[in-house]
Amino acid sequence: MAKARIELSDADGNKVAEVTRPKRLVIRAPFGAMRAKCFVDLYQKDRSTPLQIAQECRVYVNEALKFRGRVVAVRRDTLGDELSFFAAREPESELNEGISSTYLNQSPTDVLAAILAGLESSPLTWPGTHSVAYAIDRLTFVHYDLFFTIDLLAKLCGNFLWDIGWDNVLRFRPHTLAPEHVLYFDGRKTAFKVWRTCERIKNYFEFYGGVVDENQFRRVFSEGVSIEQYGPRRESLFVRPITTENAYGYLRSAVLEQAPWPVYEKYVDLFEEDLAIGFGDTLRLVGSDLCDFDEGHLFRVKMEEIVVTGEGRLSLRYHLADLWESASRFLKYEDHEVGEPPGDYVARRIGSFQIDFSALDSQAHLD
Repeated sequence: MAKARIELSDADGNKVAEVTRPKRLVIRAPFGAMRAKCFVDLYQKDRSTPLQIAQECRVYVNEALKFRGRVVAVRRDTLGDELSFFAAREPESELNEGISSTYLNQSPTDVLAAILAGLESSPLTWPGTHSVAYAIDRLTFVHYDLFFTIDLLAKLCGNFLWDIGWDNVLRFRPHTLAPEHVLYFDGRKTAFKVWRTCERIKNYFEFYGGVVDENQFRRVFSEGVSIEQYGPRRESLFVRPITTENAYGYLRSAVLEQAPWPVYEKYVDLFEEDLAIGFGDTLRLVGSDLCDFDEGHLFRVKMEEIVVTGEGRLSLRYHLADLWESASRFLKYEDHEVGEPPGDYVARRIGSFQIDFSALDSQAHLD
């Protein structure tokens, strides 16, 4: 039987309430910087729990921390005067510091360490466990979101994996490490739903970087084998911090490693009280006997979904992503313009003076 415990704290971190047996608890916790949600229904005996908007909420299932966020909605039902609330963690709102700096001849992991050390209002830490030895000659950030920056550096490291734990600790590590979990299929304890799709394939890229000597750094690259099999799938990439062939080469390699190929969409249901797996973890599925399924393929936990009933019944579902993904989509941060305010990026870099070429056709002197 699963035991759920909910702690509520005030703005100073002082615990103001604890509930040990909710009527129903639902947690949906995704990886990366996506929004995590927690829905709690309480019994009538707990209707006097001192709930306030913006209180910190921590949820433990069998004493494992499975959610940390803030209360964003409180509801009371007329029937029985029962109490319910909704809490959320929103990293993109809570850790929204802008990055503006230029880094020369440093490795992507050194750049990451420098960025995190300079944060003023975003309590994000990184133990620096893994690093790369090669250097990027130049990266220039101007008002770029923290998570765009982290995702770009992960790709420049050769598709490193990243996610943020409940205590705002960044995991940033190679995808070549051994899987953290191995799941063996057992029909009494496990159910797999796995399918492969080419819907998200992108294989022809128009790349828009920054401005160098009043010219935009622009490249086009593609994956010929993927185009032959699936036809051209175009995508524009906007990565303004990149202005050199050196940095562009590392990003191009990372994109071509993942984006042009089919991906798996899948989830795993576990019918046992094993809470060792968490969002962002890597795993291998073994012994599933599923046709056309590569058991050597590694996955990441894109989202963990936990349901605990008042009777202590536990349901676990792990939504899985392909190994390289650290967000809801591999190109989530690069497929649209981000960073500075809207406007003509190139024109702002070239300057305000532009020749009016129409004057060359007139008799007026340019002096």
